[in-house]
Amino acid sequence: MKKSLLSFLFLIQLQICLGQLVLNTNVSATGLANYLAGSGVVISNANGQFAQSSKATFTNSGVTGFSMPSGIILSTGPLTNINDTSLFLNSIDLGLPGDPQLNTLISGVVTEDANFLEFDFAVASDSAEFEFVFSSEEYNEYALTNFTDVFGFFITGPGYTPNTNIAVLPGTGTPISINTVNNGNNQSTSTGPCTNCSFYIDNVGTGAVELSNDGFTVPIKIKFAVQPCVTYHIKMAIADVGDGLYDSQVAIRFQSFSALGQISILNNGLPVSSPMNLCAGGSLLLSSPAAPNHVWTTGDSTQCITVTAPGTYAMFVTGGSCFAYSSTLQVVSSGSITAPVIVQNGTTLTMTGTAPGGTTYQWFQECTPIAGATSSSYTPPALGCYTLVIYNGNCEASSNEICTGTTGIAENGTETFSIYPHPVSGSATISTGFESGTITEYSLFDMTGRMVIQKSRVATPNFEIQTGNIPAGVYILEVQNNMHNEIIRQKIVFN
Repeated sequence: MKKSLLSFLFLIQLQICLGQLVLNTNVSATGLANYLAGSGVVISNANGQFAQSSKATFTNSGVTGFSMPSGIILSTGPLTNINDTSLFLNSIDLGLPGDPQLNTLISGVVTEDANFLEFDFAVASDSAEFEFVFSSEEYNEYALTNFTDVFGFFITGPGYTPNTNIAVLPGTGTPISINTVNNGNNQSTSTGPCTNCSFYIDNVGTGAVELSNDGFTVPIKIKFAVQPCVTYHIKMAIADVGDGLYDSQVAIRFQSFSALGQISILNNGLPVSSPMNLCAGGSLLLSSPAAPNHVWTTGDSTQCITVTAPGTYAMFVTGGSCFAYSSTLQVVSSGSITAPVIVQNGTTLTMTGTAPGGTTYQWFQECTPIAGATSSSYTPPALGCYTLVIYNGNCEASSNEICTGTTGIAENGTETFSIYPHPVSGSATISTGFESGTITEYSLFDMTGRMVIQKSRVATPNFEIQTGNIPAGVYILEVQNNMHNEIIRQKIVFN
């Protein structure tokens, strides 16, 4: 009797000495979602489907082989025995239905006992990440069979097809399940064949992880793109496959669902670093990822801006309670380049003049580089606003913008006048080519046909125009020769 009591006490003491996950299963969907939210992530509208004992927050109290200090767990069965390494089989059918999104990740069989957490979120950056570990009692004997328990993180929002699974093996599009991560289906320690086994930890008879499941993935970190401060929806789901037995879990690290740094400032669609060079006569087309409510330090509220002077530039985005900031970009001056001017001939946009050798070209629609549009002319397939950027050495320069098919007033005829400097910053001289003594009248219209400068009269064929408080953009300047009642309309670009 004494020996039995001593043995019992020894086992209790041994269990106390072993590490374990301290679980809290009395937690709501909102509590689970908030436990995940890290820096720069705003979460709302959380709900889910799970049994009371199949979801939990956890704190790691010294579990060997399991590096997550805390987080949440979603399971296809009760979590009651997760710490019991002596348990022969961790398998309880919850009687829950499967999941339609998870069914799309497997073929030939359907899911059962699905548990999921879903919520809306916004990120104060243009990318985010999270870290997780998948584990299962299906390993190793049911690898490479129809019992391929599976999980997925399904995102819906701008830039994604609804319910796109982003819980994939890094660098691939492979979803994570028993059949996509394993080292064969031996009854004991696995010996192959290897299926993405660099991500796999065999826990059958190895004691590699001081928890009950027979196999684990290594911690996997997923990074994904978002539009700053835009609301997305995510569904984190796990299910048994083929039957409701042999339970599986996914653990997601505490506060690992977080923003990745600041918003990137883009040039030619690619992130830039400070300092950036600006050449005399040139310009830089800077943009941010698509997002609502842009505000630049220049005061502009557009997605992209054209920079024509050295200085410090940054921007931020707002949306609800989300605030996202870019890094600061220092623009310095060096070298020189001549800005291109583009004209429209029929449906084709063409750069006037000849660029120096070594010049490369990139056309943009709004703020986005157009794939394959890398010559000095471009025929747009659709109506829109287009710009040409040229690159030569360390210099670049943006052209005037032409909006096809949207003007309320158009250029006319083949005669033109000269504008110098162009694009216009502050003021420019207009040389009409009219004969001496001509009384010239001019008016300025925006691209919708609205008059911006009322008709003004000057007693000379050449005159100066001031930008004043006119916003940057493309306009139509109309000049009239009163001697011959001749009218010329031409695009003019104000910076």
